[in-house]
Parts: sequence; structure tokens; C-alpha cells
Amino acid sequence: MTSPRILVVDDQRNWREVMHSLFTDSGYNVDTADSVDSAWKLLREETFALAILDVRLVDKDPYDVQGVELLEQMKERLEDSFPVVIMTGYSFEGLEQILRDEYGVRAFVNKGTLEDARDFKSLVASILGS
Repeated sequence: MTSPRILVVDDQRNWREVMHSLFTDSGYNVDTADSVDSAWKLLREETFALAILDVRLVDKDPYDVQGVELLEQMKERLEDSFPVVIMTGYSFEGLEQILRDEYGVRAFVNKGTLEDARDFKSLVASILGS
């Protein structure tokens, strides 16, 4: 059986590397992207079981929330059941509920409180049913 493929989208290289290591060590195939464009290139080329997405992808404007734009595009172009986990250090009151209600986000993880990698691996495994 083929291991599930996960897409990690984050503009910060250190977070991409941490997530890549964390999930490849757990037996997943992991691809990473640092921008909306590179994420779409991978989404066109590969089939993913799940995406881990940062809300704030700083391509041009440091205050731009391009991750939400990517999420909107994913909702329009991919199956509604495609699971997305938001992992971000950016938040404002009500953000989590908006992303769950409007975009079907399965889980919301704050980078600032991500202390136990086992919890994050368990969360992803439960979403994927593995």
C-alpha cells in the first residue's frame, strides 16, 4: 500500500523542514511549497491525501493573507472532502471558526502552541483514518 502524500505550504523554510521531517519519519510522503504558485504546481502534478497550510504566505506583501486565497482556490477546484489543516502563527478572533465554516478546514493548529509533535501526528493520522 502506498503511503499517503501530504502537502505542506508555508513561506518559512524552517517550518517546511520541520513538517517534512516529522511526517516522513512517520512514513508519509511529503512535498513542500513556499508560495501559492508552487503549491498549485504540486497540486496539478500529484495527488495528495491532505494539505497542511499556513494562512499567511508572504510572497509580496507582508500583511497579505495569501493562504486564505489558496484555500478559496482549493475549495473551488478540489473535492469538498479534501482535508486541510491550518498551521499558523497568525490569528484574530473568530479566524478558526470562519475557516472551519466557510472552507471546511478540518483542524487549526497554532504554531506558537505546537509543543508536542506526537499530538500533531495523531491529529493528521486521525483525519486520514490511519
